[in-house]
Amino acid sequence: MTTLVIACAFGQQATNTAGPSNEAIGRVALQIKHQIVDAVISTQWEVEAYLKSIGESADHVVSAYGTDSHYVTTEQVFTRSLAFGEVTGISEVVIVAQPMHLMAIRLVVKEWINDPDIHFTREYDNLLRQIPFDRSEGNVQKWTRGPIRFGAYLVRAKLFGTHGS
Repeated sequence: MTTLVIACAFGQQATNTAGPSNEAIGRVALQIKHQIVDAVISTQWEVEAYLKSIGESADHVVSAYGTDSHYVTTEQVFTRSLAFGEVTGISEVVIVAQPMHLMAIRLVVKEWINDPDIHFTREYDNLLRQIPFDRSEGNVQKWTRGPIRFGAYLVRAKLFGTHGS
């Protein structure tokens, strides 16, 4: 069976480039893929921009720069990635995300998944410590620049259902 590595982007540059968080997410996702015999990566354009810059690519990309899918929510990343994973016959999922983002994902991921046979592994969590907040000047998602901003964003998203603004 296949392991699906879902690489969740964090921060977004105004240009079709990755930024420091997404570069780190891409590096970790590739490292995990290379450690597992049968693994595929599903991600967003932000991480794919980094992978392309080093001559690699994801197996599935859930969003595209400069299109209607330019910004997608984390839930959309999961549902689109899992739909791809069903085709490839996944049995295990590895989530690669900025650590604070990962904590938030783990609180809600069971609401997005209705297949009890999918196993989420935490075996690679120690690798995620190297994924920073994106404090770069080009980052247009200000809520991903630090823990206080991201915490406030999560509260607003939970209370009011607003994402990406």
